[in-house]
Amino acid sequence: RQVAQAPRVPRFRTHRVGVILALPHALWPLELSSSLLLPFALLRLFVFLHDAEHGAIFRRQRLGRVVVWSIGLVTMIAPPVWREFHNFHHATTGKLLVGDPRRWRGGDRLNRVMTVETARTLDFTQRWAYLGVRHPVGLALGYVVAFVLGACVSPFLRSPRDNWSGLVILVLHLAGHGVALWLLGWDAVLAFALPSWLGGALGAYLFYVQHAADGVEYRDESDWDFVHAATHGSTFFEMPPALHWLTGNLGFHHVHHLNPRIPFYRLPDAMASIEALQTPPRTSWRPKDIARALRLHTWDEAGGHMAEWP
Repeated sequence: RQVAQAPRVPRFRTHRVGVILALPHALWPLELSSSLLLPFALLRLFVFLHDAEHGAIFRRQRLGRVVVWSIGLVTMIAPPVWREFHNFHHATTGKLLVGDPRRWRGGDRLNRVMTVETARTLDFTQRWAYLGVRHPVGLALGYVVAFVLGACVSPFLRSPRDNWSGLVILVLHLAGHGVALWLLGWDAVLAFALPSWLGGALGAYLFYVQHAADGVEYRDESDWDFVHAATHGSTFFEMPPALHWLTGNLGFHHVHHLNPRIPFYRLPDAMASIEALQTPPRTSWRPKDIARALRLHTWDEAGGHMAEWP
């Protein structure tokens, strides 16, 4: 009788724990879908860092610096390193480069081009130093090529005293991925590694195509002009409104180059209200535009247009 009156242990308890532990694996389609959207979230975060370093937002808020450094940790971009590199980029957009491409800064190979005549004089190593980051494979490996090497390792090797923060950001970023892998197992690949990889590829391509589409114009240093470089040396990336929002209006790149102090959420208004900004070189997500942009690596001085590799 006492045995019959003893409390019964629910048989489904062990099964319930197993279901809870197996739930993340059962939801992998949802995790995969989220991983495909998270790269755009990384882009949105990057835009806050980008605009803050230009003084377009967070001009006086101390909390803003904490936010910016937190974003830098997630996106693997140290604010001081980015500020030095990006200011150089704004000062040289649309300007032809000469010399050995192995000595150029990493971003120069994505956003500045050499003439057809100069390209024909390069040896094998110089050619791949120039083309490696512009090749579709190099862009697909943007997480490593543009961010790990270009934004962290290369600046530190060039000037350890000035760019030590890039190496610190890299170590902390990779450590975060390691902890996630330890805690979540292979689910961390979908949750963290895949979005970072896709975000790196997406960011590298956008960075590249903003200055490498049909209609973009380059000038020699002696004939270079800041306004012309902004309005004719940078593109407007045509996207549906939802994608403009997801990418933080990165497509309005020519407006940004004309005045970097305009915050990202006012770029469409600036383009709509200034007639001179409404006829820039254009590109889009259409496959033919992507394929065309990926072939434009040099500048034809005789024809005055972007050209394929000779």
